[in-house]
Amino acid sequence: MAVWKEAEAARLKRNEERRATYKEEVRLWEEERDCAKLEKCQPRWTKPKQGKLESPIPKPTLDDVEEDDERGVNEDEDIDSNDSDGGSSEV
Repeated sequence: MAVWKEAEAARLKRNEERRATYKEEVRLWEEERDCAKLEKCQPRWTKPKQGKLESPIPKPTLDDVEEDDERGVNEDEDIDSNDSDGGSSEV
């Protein structure tokens, strides 16, 4: 759960930075648009688009945590169940 919280906080920070960049681009575009209106001509570039933000990371559920625990136990059991001495095998 802590890993998810850190990843989610990082995603939110990246989205905030993307929004701030977009707002700055729009502010510059609006300045140029206003100047173009005063000069009675068209602005040189179109209004910037924000683009897609990162979608949220699915929050882990209790089932996901239990499955991870079971997988970890099963992997350990598989390793322990192979009791070989590392020598040649007799048939």
